Amino acid sequence: MLEGSVRKAGDRLRVTVQLIETATGYHRWSQRFERKLDDVFAIQDEIAETVATSLRGSDLSRREKQALLRPHTAAAAYEYYLRGRQYLPRLTQPELEKSAEMFEQAIALDAGYAPALAGLATVHATQYEWFGGKETDLARAETTSQRALELAPGLADAHVARGFTLSLSGCYDEAAREFEAAIRINPNFFDAHYYFARACFASGDIPRSAELFRRAGDLCLEDFQSPMLLAQSLRMLGRREEADAATREGIRRAELNLELNPLDGRALSLGSGALFDDGQIERALEWSERSLELYPEDMGSLINAACLRAKLRQKESPIWRHWVSDLAKGHSILRYDGRGNGLSQWDVQDVSFESWVNDLETVVDAAGLSKFALMGHSQGGAVAIAYAARHPERVSHLVLCGAYSRGVNYRGRPDAIEVRRALETLVQLNWGKSNPSFFQMVTNMYIPENATDKDQCWFKDLQLISVSTANLVKFMRACDEINVRPLLPSLSVPTLVFHSDRDRVAPPEEGRILATEIPGSRFIPLASANHLLLAAEPAWKIFREELASFLKCTDSSTGAAAK
Repeated sequence: MLEGSVRKAGDRLRVTVQLIETATGYHRWSQRFERKLDDVFAIQDEIAETVATSLRGSDLSRREKQALLRPHTAAAAYEYYLRGRQYLPRLTQPELEKSAEMFEQAIALDAGYAPALAGLATVHATQYEWFGGKETDLARAETTSQRALELAPGLADAHVARGFTLSLSGCYDEAAREFEAAIRINPNFFDAHYYFARACFASGDIPRSAELFRRAGDLCLEDFQSPMLLAQSLRMLGRREEADAATREGIRRAELNLELNPLDGRALSLGSGALFDDGQIERALEWSERSLELYPEDMGSLINAACLRAKLRQKESPIWRHWVSDLAKGHSILRYDGRGNGLSQWDVQDVSFESWVNDLETVVDAAGLSKFALMGHSQGGAVAIAYAARHPERVSHLVLCGAYSRGVNYRGRPDAIEVRRALETLVQLNWGKSNPSFFQMVTNMYIPENATDKDQCWFKDLQLISVSTANLVKFMRACDEINVRPLLPSLSVPTLVFHSDRDRVAPPEEGRILATEIPGSRFIPLASANHLLLAAEPAWKIFREELASFLKCTDSSTGAAAK
């Protein structure tokens, strides 16, 4: 174990270092270094070489000495660089922005300081990968990583930054060469193995990703991400026992990390998934909720929370469990989350009705469906109607539940528009915040009747992790502009319309319009106030039986649900 102390007095720096054998407590080596503050790099280089030589018992080679050296700069620039490195691994947007600010301060003091340029490139690449996929971020990562490599071709950090950037453009072979160069320069560099592992995973080379994640975890014993991601790779390779061991190790490290920093959102959000895989469901939800409370708009927290709820949804969700299990009897179900919410990409510019219809076309084509039953719920009903109008030859049955053909802007109700605008304002003020009154109001709109405390709690959680505030506002405005009523008379697909007779989200009148204007359609009113039917209410039994009878009219083994 290497331990030491640092003291600063004026422009003088004193560093005391000792190397201790942990098994015996024997002080193998000890030395004091005193320099001017501007000579901090000389101290670093001397300490690194002395410790490495002591551990080996012989002198280092020229190449090994070179690998220990770091580019020199002024003390102030170096301090900014170290602060940037401190914020970088935390992967929340505020801390990435702080990391970028620190690296930029270092570069402002020393424009040729390659480690700071490599750090800044890594920040921009991470922002591109996690927070919006903005081409400006990728362009900055390209420029900055190239500059770092030009200034310091022997710096492992520069090769890692370049490799990471190349991997985001899908240039995996070129990225691999950069990562391998970094490992040749410094075989014990954690960043090189970690980012290389992620690139291998993204390119589909799962065996190599497992090897590299394992090595990264060995190199940095406090890092919890590597063992958790290693477990993911091992599961894909069918190596279950090894995966379980890696998961438990990742949890152990995350717990230690949270003891030191209870506000670490990355440990909480990524750790929640590991806890789920380890069977610790309650703790998984607790960690996930803590990460969302701390960072309600953080992409990593939201995505990991969405993944966790998706895993739980099939088995435990009282909101969706009966929909999946009952509809799957005798049929295959293809469900998808629309753009901007759920597990689909959140950072999209175009959130519009036309984009939703195009997305449904893409999903159907990708699944290779030739003819299928199509169900649309709520605004998904209008999407399903538009698809059936464009592709009647592919839709065997059309099922509309709680659907409407007109958004609020086309219903001729100024009072309803005012209410909708007020709701939009409430969403902007309260979404993603711990305001129980607001979420109770929204829950009461969707499941006001026969909902247990568990039902309401699950629905509240789904709201929190399914969509960001900005995307929800875009979503609401796009729904308000829906108008497929002119298409209704042209539909030639067998159609069944369900609508709760006291629905507070989609007025019952909208269901009757669908049934009246779609030729040959059948209307089933449901005695319920719920927009989302619950398993225990009588309306669900009617819905299930009527739907089963309708689908038997002609053979249809596959269904697609538009959401």
